[in-house]
Amino acid sequence: MTQHTARHVDQLLSGHPLARITSGRRSRVRNAAVGGALRSRHLTGRAVDVAGPLSVLRHLAAAAAVTGASEILLERVGVRGQHLHVAWDR
Repeated sequence: MTQHTARHVDQLLSGHPLARITSGRRSRVRNAAVGGALRSRHLTGRAVDVAGPLSVLRHLAAAAAVTGASEILLERVGVRGQHLHVAWDR
């Protein structure tokens, strides 16, 4: 994870013990294995995926917008799961 991304992630997750990082920087092999985009910001350490209760993820998505995040995606995974993808341009 870049220092810039790590700083934002630390701020976002502070005070949210139910939220956990499920993915940060990925290798090309790992990115392909999880179906990541060819130009995923995970490859350069500028993205993070977070899991947790939906109410927490919605709060984090709103907070991420204030940090200047360039990508904020709240995605459903499976029947009851969800995760928040947040990325920054630098």
